[in-house]
Amino acid sequence: VVSAAPESGAAIAALQARAEIANLVARYMQGIDDQDWALYSSCLTDDIVVDHPAVGRAEGRAAVLEMLRRVIGTLAASQHLVGNLAIDVTGPRQARARFEIQAMHLFHMEAASGRLRPAGAWYDMQLRHDAGEWRVASAVVTPRWMDPEFMEIAGKVLG
Repeated sequence: VVSAAPESGAAIAALQARAEIANLVARYMQGIDDQDWALYSSCLTDDIVVDHPAVGRAEGRAAVLEMLRRVIGTLAASQHLVGNLAIDVTGPRQARARFEIQAMHLFHMEAASGRLRPAGAWYDMQLRHDAGEWRVASAVVTPRWMDPEFMEIAGKVLG
């Protein structure tokens, strides 16, 4: 019987954490795109903070859900594609993730035309192992580019 070196246990735990966090990011985006607020909520810590300059800042699960429902509810459909996911496990219960997204948005008011409004952004997340699973403790979104009319349309539908 060959026993594994003690370091291999830590390496396996780090790889497992990274896989769980990658799945968390996928569920987070799926919750947004499907407007599945139960799924999205399951990804968040109770004290989550979300800061998105084009959407706003919210603190706490209820406030974040309300902000996202209001904004994403203006869309007939959206799709957020994740790329360049970098995960840094900083401790047994803490990690951070940085990734970029390309998102397509179809506003209800433009659904008949099929006009998609694209945008790209960086996400910086702080993650915490909470209640037996990884959850998002904070998300800061830094827009990189977007359809020039995106904010004008968003302003009309959000009032």
